[in-house]
Amino acid sequence: LPTAKVDLLVLFNDVETAISIVPEIISKGRIVPTAIEFMDRLSAQTACEYLNEQIPYEKAGAMLLIELDGNNREQLEAEYEVIGELCLDKGAIEVYVADNYTTQERIWGVRRAIAEAFKVVSPVQSLEDIVVPISKIPNLMPHLERLSKKYNVQIPCYGHAGDGNLHATVVKSPDTSMEHWEAVIDRVLAELYEAAKGFGGTISGEHGIGHKRSKFMPSIVGDVELTAMRRIKNALDPLNLMNPGKIFS
Repeated sequence: LPTAKVDLLVLFNDVETAISIVPEIISKGRIVPTAIEFMDRLSAQTACEYLNEQIPYEKAGAMLLIELDGNNREQLEAEYEVIGELCLDKGAIEVYVADNYTTQERIWGVRRAIAEAFKVVSPVQSLEDIVVPISKIPNLMPHLERLSKKYNVQIPCYGHAGDGNLHATVVKSPDTSMEHWEAVIDRVLAELYEAAKGFGGTISGEHGIGHKRSKFMPSIVGDVELTAMRRIKNALDPLNLMNPGKIFS
């Protein structure tokens, strides 16, 4: 295991500024972080309020949590200084450095608490993990806001900025009924998946397809890919014993 680790929590005014720094860390800084986690305003604020966190989250339109590790503490210090300067040059509001277990747990606590915090808002949710190219993350945010207003749901967005895998979780608004939720959730998901596809992405990065997303597959991948998948499935499982009906009827 690495003997040293440093985390940075960086606050930005908006999503565009936050995401623009991600490729620059690798291209200009020549640094490959262990993790680059993204949190939009709704995710960060809800988690911070839930934790009673004193970080000035009210100012932030987005946050990045950047982790570095290695076996040379002096090198890590040099790397996080480079990243910090890049972020500040790009207009970051603040850069918090966590170089010990206590402070690292504190800032990672914000990221880890998002899902739990929204369970307090409403236990009725649809956990999603759409993927888009990193540069398209800012373009996706207005679509989430539009869907949220159109269907009266909350859609916090957080996840892995380093590879574009986002947890755009659809959360039932506390002031709406279950009847409303059941009437709109499929429409929300259809439009969410279509937006991801439109930006060059797809409907799942790590959660998989399964029963939940199988009905959306034809509109995302097309007949040619589905036919190829069915042929592979039939070749490996001619008796259809393994997870029958899970993706293909």
